[in-house]
Amino acid sequence: MEGYLVLFLMAIYGLAYQAKSLGVIQQDVGKVGTLGDLSRESGAEDVRALRDLIEQYSSLKADGNKDFPLFHSNKKRGVPGIKRKSRRPAGVKQTNRKKNPLHRTSNSNTAGQSSSGSSYSYRTQLLSWKTNDANDTVVVPEDTFKDHNAADYFKILSHFLEAFRSRYVVKFPLAGEQREVKLGPAFRGKGQIVVYGKSGRAATYKDIIRNLTSSRAVNEKDIAKKLLGSLYTKMTAVDNNIWSNFTEQQKEAAVELIAVTHIAEAVPENRDIPVKAGQKPSGRTPAMAEYARVCLEEIAKGNLTFKSVFANGNNSLYPAAGPGGTDRAREYAKNRINPCTQNTGTSVKMY
Repeated sequence: MEGYLVLFLMAIYGLAYQAKSLGVIQQDVGKVGTLGDLSRESGAEDVRALRDLIEQYSSLKADGNKDFPLFHSNKKRGVPGIKRKSRRPAGVKQTNRKKNPLHRTSNSNTAGQSSSGSSYSYRTQLLSWKTNDANDTVVVPEDTFKDHNAADYFKILSHFLEAFRSRYVVKFPLAGEQREVKLGPAFRGKGQIVVYGKSGRAATYKDIIRNLTSSRAVNEKDIAKKLLGSLYTKMTAVDNNIWSNFTEQQKEAAVELIAVTHIAEAVPENRDIPVKAGQKPSGRTPAMAEYARVCLEEIAKGNLTFKSVFANGNNSLYPAAGPGGTDRAREYAKNRINPCTQNTGTSVKMY
């Protein structure tokens, strides 16, 4: 009988201790800020884990020993909601992801959409690029991509929202220099990205194309060739002066056009974002990055103009441009048709 009494008293003591811990945790959270504030530093997964932990402690405090068995053996099982660290034996190396920045990142289907099955790889990669500056900044390391082209790291940046939930300055090597834009979540459209230029305003196709073609020193065919050269060529082989005859206004417009078509328009569907029955999926269409390069090829051949491709409203040949571009892009990608290659003497490119 005494043994049962001791066990009962120990259980009561454990409940009191856990309830006290709840207050400490809640105080700590109050010092840092809201759980929403924590999301930028810890990531959504960590915030969910902390929230679950607090809820479990709250349940313990309110409902007596209801959850006690869950915590009483936590040395064996670990605290619910918090993942245990890997116990990889000493001397056993992790698979070499750093040497291949595209590790597990190709997951697109034929319709140009991709699932978030490899989200962890993208998120980890993106978080490793975040700097410790006072300002929120993400820097793509040039050395990591010296044997790749710019299109490769733009594919990773299209997963930006899987790691960040607020506006960040993003810097990346392009055409021989470090360029930058600001990326942030769109106010409309689930899981979509907005590109902000140096002006701080959201970049629009109309403004981009007007600025890109503002100088007569370089014709449209050459502008398209230079954009393609900066995208397709390996970083180690890029001509650092490829944009040298662009004005500053043209350079900014070139960066914005590439960022919009290769990041914002190419955001894959994120299955972690809940969508109600009948609603459209999150994100946009990953194939639009490749579509944009094909359209630039047609401009470089002299078959099309920048305005007809990107800045002609609903009649723009680039499917994602103009009102209703998100739906139009999905439809064209689904049917594997690029309007830029129709009626130009070029066969339709399949994806």
